[in-house]
Amino acid sequence: MAGGIEAILTYWSGQGLDIDGFFLVDGSGLSPRTGISAYQMATILQLIANDEALFPIFYNTLPLGGQSGTVKSLFKGSVALGKVRLKSGYIERARSFAGYVEHPSGKRLAFAVIANNYTCTTSTMTKKLEQLMIKMCQ
Repeated sequence: MAGGIEAILTYWSGQGLDIDGFFLVDGSGLSPRTGISAYQMATILQLIANDEALFPIFYNTLPLGGQSGTVKSLFKGSVALGKVRLKSGYIERARSFAGYVEHPSGKRLAFAVIANNYTCTTSTMTKKLEQLMIKMCQ
């Protein structure tokens, strides 16, 4: 497993990602000891977006906010409906979303938001992050 983790870190470092503070423990991303900053995640998404061969395939695997997957309930009645492709993440007291928003300027923006150790309910934090993502579409 250590060889696989090292290969991942070497690959992303070679693509220009600053891997300082990027912690991979088991390769699955499910360990609570795995860590990545929102900046690093957004940078990875931007690097993928710059890869003309990979991006269309990758982009179409992401659920469409308000329409599919674990993000089906988001963005109802908002300008973001149908304009955000994203994945959600949750472990105890950590909520995250990462993906791409279609900005009114016509640009596609990569983003990642992560909330850690919040004191409100997960539902409340999800709503707060949803409002932030809606703002990104305006």
